[in-house]
Amino acid sequence: DVERSRGLGDVYKRQVLADYCSMQAGDNVYFLSDRRIYGVGKLVNVGPDCKYKNFLDANIFEKKEYARFTKVDQFEMSTDTNFIIFLLDAVDEECFWQVWQEHPEYEDAMTDFTFYNNAMSGYAYTEHSLPLILSGEWFENKEPFIDYRNRIFKSSPFFNYLREQGYTLSNYDDEYKFEKGVMDGAFNNITYTKSSLWDRSLFNTRIIKMVGMKYAPYVLKPYCWFNVSMLKNQEMGSKDEELFSWRNDDFYKDVQEDDITYVDGKRFKLIHLMGAHVPFYFDKDVNVIDDADYYTSIESSMTVTMAYLNKLREAGVYDNSVIIILSDHGYNIEGEAVKVAQKNENETGRQHPILFVKGLNESHDLQVSGAPISYEDLVEAYYKLMDGAASDDCFAYKEGDQRERRYLLYKYLGEDHMVEYVQTGYAGDESTLVPTGRVFDAK
Repeated sequence: DVERSRGLGDVYKRQVLADYCSMQAGDNVYFLSDRRIYGVGKLVNVGPDCKYKNFLDANIFEKKEYARFTKVDQFEMSTDTNFIIFLLDAVDEECFWQVWQEHPEYEDAMTDFTFYNNAMSGYAYTEHSLPLILSGEWFENKEPFIDYRNRIFKSSPFFNYLREQGYTLSNYDDEYKFEKGVMDGAFNNITYTKSSLWDRSLFNTRIIKMVGMKYAPYVLKPYCWFNVSMLKNQEMGSKDEELFSWRNDDFYKDVQEDDITYVDGKRFKLIHLMGAHVPFYFDKDVNVIDDADYYTSIESSMTVTMAYLNKLREAGVYDNSVIIILSDHGYNIEGEAVKVAQKNENETGRQHPILFVKGLNESHDLQVSGAPISYEDLVEAYYKLMDGAASDDCFAYKEGDQRERRYLLYKYLGEDHMVEYVQTGYAGDESTLVPTGRVFDAK
């Protein structure tokens, strides 16, 4: 689960895991029913321990190989045509607009783009949003999600079309990993990593953080941020291939230090950065600071974006590039959510992402459009942009048009139960986000 691996996640489940990992023979186990204790037992060792993953041999460490994405050809650009999807995770349009108004330099940086300020995402979280962005195909729990995800990344109609047109595809992302063989031939920057306890001190640090998530004083908990994937991702790749990192500061450093290289063939790049996702690390200059919040994370995202665009301009590969800058979903700012990861009861407020579009050889001041765009419209716009359409003419819907836009809402970690809504008004207006009565439950 992508959101599970990036955010603070379900703290209670992590606390239970910390308790479980610290159990020893002789500890009491309480049996509860309707919040009443009806039995007490004591743990005993069976073999070397009293706790296992379902069965005795489940703790045997298994070295698996996974397909992950590297930095290979990260700044290799085509002198013919480039298609770039630059994704800043979790940047909410309405919060973004507040930041925008404090930074007049942003408008100059985004010249030649059209800003669609009334766009609707399809889902509240990355795992389902990203495949929709790449395919326009909805996931409705009719099949296992992993099958849907693998099909989209391997052979979506859009990706197949790019290959037919002679594009080389690169995916710069560290959210997803795939079983060995699933993505063979899909992207040119895949490597295989093996599970390995390659850094014992790092492993021990993560174990300590896991315990700290439950037992550390509240003031220290931000320094104990932990998720279970940290114990799974003890992965070692080829020494010659550095894995891509989605952190804003890592990519910003690469932008500043690495050179553009040129090739004749067409290039497609999906670049997925941390953006304004939790935990909040960065100030506007992409420095790691103690008091970062959601708004400084948006500022850091724009600093990285502007640096990347300037790099393309200076290298002469900006005009011949279609560039989509967007977020996968919005973010629900409530209470202390500006400082730490929180969720509201209904998981609303995440349906309004940012969307900037630039076509080939566009030259004009920044344009702003209130057209009612849905993320299911994106793929058709991609085709038009490759055919030379301007950014303000790549969508069928125009400002002033009325339509209903679909949104499948589910609670965090509750993707097995999706509730269909339609947005009948402005994307950011929750009062016009109306349930249809349809639900999509996993079989």
